[in-house]
Amino acid sequence: MTELAFHSLHYSPMFGSRVPLTEVLDAAARAGFRYIGLDQPSVEAYLRGKRDENALAADLDGRDLRCSDLAVLRVGADERQVVAEAARLGDLAAVLSAPTVVAAVVTPHTTESLADVVGRCADVVGSRVRLGLEFSAYTELATLADATAISAQVGWNRVGIVVDSLQLFRTGADSSEIMRLRGDQITAVQFTDGVAAIPADLAADSRRHRLVPGTGDLPLHDFVAAIRAADYRGPVTAEVLSTELRQRDPFETATSIFHAMAGYWQ
Repeated sequence: MTELAFHSLHYSPMFGSRVPLTEVLDAAARAGFRYIGLDQPSVEAYLRGKRDENALAADLDGRDLRCSDLAVLRVGADERQVVAEAARLGDLAAVLSAPTVVAAVVTPHTTESLADVVGRCADVVGSRVRLGLEFSAYTELATLADATAISAQVGWNRVGIVVDSLQLFRTGADSSEIMRLRGDQITAVQFTDGVAAIPADLAADSRRHRLVPGTGDLPLHDFVAAIRAADYRGPVTAEVLSTELRQRDPFETATSIFHAMAGYWQ
């Protein structure tokens, strides 16, 4: 049975939410999730409350939650800063036993320079942590093929791909592209729905207007079949970033998403 993960991004300070991380953890655990992804702004707000990383690990353990990933390492123009941030996230991942640090490319790079900085980041996150490259049509790493090329160049043992259902379909690809991957080349799977028509503002669509699985138009059953055909063995993480959902009680949101995801994966 596929394990399901919630994500703190749903109520992240990045999007203006003031819901404490501990309340998001409670909601995820009560809704039935056994994994949760953590975003950096939520963790930083938690740490400002005079608690440390070990306390966060204990908060996860106390709720029978495991950390699926840490998001997000922003791969920008200042490569020294990027590598330093990768090391910091790697240290946090080690404390939380998180297997993946998600990386998003936010400034232009040549293929050579991107492979170089991603390789250096992979070196410093630690031997038990892998980078997961996130592709999306509105970033510098625009397609699954782009992410595959960089991962292959750096080495699949160090880097893999984050496959997001919305981002895949927004690039104009279909689920058959996933079946070109082996399951161990996928570091994380993110699951959400959306409208069929590709919006003019892809960033806003991704951050504010995602839909609970089964309430939109994306061919999610095909996506699920392709992920299973690739023999991916890790948890599948909800990433239903939505301004509307952020206004709701976290337990209500987590419960509705859990049941929707279970209908596809369990």
